Amino acid sequence: MVLALGLIVVAGCGQIDPVSLLGKFEGPSAERATRVAAKVIGIRTGGHRVKVTKNIMVPMRDGLKLATVVYMPLPEGRHPTITCRLPYEKKQWGAVGYILAGNGYVFVIQDTRGSGESEGKNFISVISDHDDGWDMIAWIKEQPWYNGKMGAWGESFLGRTQWMVADSPDMTCLYPQFTSTDG
Repeated sequence: MVLALGLIVVAGCGQIDPVSLLGKFEGPSAERATRVAAKVIGIRTGGHRVKVTKNIMVPMRDGLKLATVVYMPLPEGRHPTITCRLPYEKKQWGAVGYILAGNGYVFVIQDTRGSGESEGKNFISVISDHDDGWDMIAWIKEQPWYNGKMGAWGESFLGRTQWMVADSPDMTCLYPQFTSTDG
């Protein structure tokens, strides 16, 4: 814990990106480091412990499978879900997953096709993000932990993937922060 706090203090001084730093922790260490970092910067972490299920290969309508991580609040049950689809290293967003799950939300983060640990040869922005986003939503709706409330979170490209599923009646909330709406 002392090491985690020391690293977070260094990150707070602007020498290290805290999101990337927290992405280097795994398991209980990641959860503890995230709680300490959140406390330092004043973010509520909630009272839930967190279960992480990594690289679930979620099938898309064309048979391709996309790597998906689920951050689940404990005890398990039916919870609102927040989604995030991205072409970047999803591991670095673990702190977001721990904070959201700690506050009672399931956080589902998915590598877009051709990126990260998902199948596909090439990442091509936007081409399949509408269908893939809808397929991820359909998969979430089948999960026993889904309570019928779903939103999406993220900035930049992560915001664009939200616009791609904005026409889904299952999306009750979008938070694209800053992003583009055109190609």
